[in-house]
Amino acid sequence: MGVEKNEKIGFSWLQAAARQGESEAFYDLGGCYEEGRGSDKNMKKAEKQYKEAAERGHIEASFKLARLYSSKDEGLRNDIEAVRWAKKAAQQNNSDALALLGIMHAEGRASVAREDEAEAVKWCQVAAQQDHAIAQFKLAEMYGMGRGGLPKSETEAAKWCKKAALQRCLPAQYILGGLYSEGRGVNRNEEKAIRWCRAAAKGGHVQAQGVLGLMYLNGREGLQKNEREAKKWFEKAALQGDAIAQNNLAMIYKTGIGGLQKNKQEAKKWFKKSAQQAYPEAQFNLAELYESMGKLEKAVKLYEKLGQQGHPVAGDKLAMMYRTGKGGLPKSETEALKLYIQAAQQGHPLAQFKLATMYETGSSELQKNETEARLWYEKAAWQGHPGAQFKLAEMYEIGSGGLQKSETKARIWYEKAAQHGYPGAQAKLAENEKAKGIDKPLLH
Repeated sequence: MGVEKNEKIGFSWLQAAARQGESEAFYDLGGCYEEGRGSDKNMKKAEKQYKEAAERGHIEASFKLARLYSSKDEGLRNDIEAVRWAKKAAQQNNSDALALLGIMHAEGRASVAREDEAEAVKWCQVAAQQDHAIAQFKLAEMYGMGRGGLPKSETEAAKWCKKAALQRCLPAQYILGGLYSEGRGVNRNEEKAIRWCRAAAKGGHVQAQGVLGLMYLNGREGLQKNEREAKKWFEKAALQGDAIAQNNLAMIYKTGIGGLQKNKQEAKKWFKKSAQQAYPEAQFNLAELYESMGKLEKAVKLYEKLGQQGHPVAGDKLAMMYRTGKGGLPKSETEALKLYIQAAQQGHPLAQFKLATMYETGSSELQKNETEARLWYEKAAWQGHPGAQFKLAEMYEIGSGGLQKSETKARIWYEKAAQHGYPGAQAKLAENEKAKGIDKPLLH
């Protein structure tokens, strides 16, 4: 209560000083209204006080006014005024104003809604030389892309990115971690990649938190796999609203990897949050979760939505439901076939395999056609589907589906299927070698 009382007393003194025309008092009052100190937060009143101070030549107030006018959220946005006041502060070498001008030019907000990257570089270079972290990071971006008349240079990009990162610019720390991970503009260094990514993550950078979670989940960049650490970082990013992290956190709750406790309700909660942001992987995972919980109609709705967006795996799931008549859908081979064809044409190997088997056996909806079956088996086999590889090997072995008989090609495809652990493939290889009088199997 004492702090609040003191803030109100201080606010009263500032008002008295402002009545005497003191520019510093107007500036401080603007800060009070902007931050809600000693008074209710009121951005219009903050604007008025900053303007009074700026018109009296207060440099910092000119920048604050420019920043308010450049804001996208406070209902005060006015790019023309933002540039005008930023230039007044920039003329007095205010590095914040210089950086703001650079960013506004880069975004096309300072030249009648037209990007002017050369101007952006000019302002950012001046601010960067004054050690302004955001300007340094923006300059790094422009070197990285070779924009604004700058030569494309990963070395220069890394140099400026590191300068910004050392000043705790979170986006710069995150990007610098990626540069060390990939060896772009710097020598590849896993230890530094982790250090900078962790620094950004600890500072609250949401993408860094998600990436650090993946590093722990998969044991990347020299880190030992640690599902508990992965969960911790996914949770931090998920609470900030990151859709990918929300989906990853949900998967941890769904699978209980690393000995963590399974929790379908928590999994559903986080899948839903991610799915509500239109993240397709989360929508599909939520549909699968509903299916496993017996909530088939909810699963069908999501599969249908994803199928309309061209999601091939969702189309395959929906086709299976039509074939079995689950989830309130009418049993329909016709609808199932349509979905298999659509998913197969989109390149989904499982759908290609199933369509091939339908062509191979024939049905009331699809005439038997071994050549078509072989073509779809081939497409799925080249994408690594072991069942399709095994079927293609069989076709080469007997010379069906329009193929010439070839023991060599049959063996190649049997081997590929065996390497994927397909049941019977390795036994088939051993059987064929034994028939030739060779005792030991080809694969051992």
